[in-house]
Amino acid sequence: MIDVWVNGQQRKVPREATVEDVVRLVTGADCLDGIAVARAEEVVPAGAWSRTCVTTGDRLEILGAVAGG
Repeated sequence: MIDVWVNGQQRKVPREATVEDVVRLVTGADCLDGIAVARAEEVVPAGAWSRTCVTTGDRLEILGAVAGG
C-alpha cells in the first residue's frame, strides 16, 4: 500500500493503483461519467485514467458534476 492525498485527505491505495482505481475506490461508482480528476494540479483526461499509475504522495482532486442552478 502507498499513501496518496485525495481531496485533501490521506488514503492508502494498492501500490499498482491507477487513477481509475482511486476514483472507483473513493466514489464507489460503477459509472464514472461526469467526474473529473486533477493530479498535481493537472487534469488527467478520462481516457488516460486506467493507464496512469499513482505514486506515493500524489495529490488527486476528484470532482463530480452537479446539475442545477
